[in-house]
Amino acid sequence: MRVVHRAVLLAFAAPIAAALLCTCSAAQPPAPVAPTAPEHLTGTVTAVHAQPRSFDLVTAVGHALRSRRILQPAGVTVEAHGAAAAPAALYPGCVVRVECRSGPTGAVASKIELLRAPPARP
Repeated sequence: MRVVHRAVLLAFAAPIAAALLCTCSAAQPPAPVAPTAPEHLTGTVTAVHAQPRSFDLVTAVGHALRSRRILQPAGVTVEAHGAAAAPAALYPGCVVRVECRSGPTGAVASKIELLRAPPARP
């Protein structure tokens, strides 16, 4: 009789305990997302877009080429030789070094350094 009583008690207690554990774990706030380390990219600008303010960058590692769209927030300026350059200084053919972070809308630049502009066309 005691064995049957314990079996019935366990049959009722197990689902109740499972429900309480699931409720407690679901009520906890999500863990904060750790900020990602900035990514440093060096490549050639292939296109500049006015809306959204962004540019396409081709990078290479070995024989692999990768094209990335980098968003340029309004507060981020292009630096050339340590001084701020005009916004028009960034155009296809420029070689740049970009510090960016991944965001929900893609890579967002925090620093843009103009390393080399293409030669002037005749």
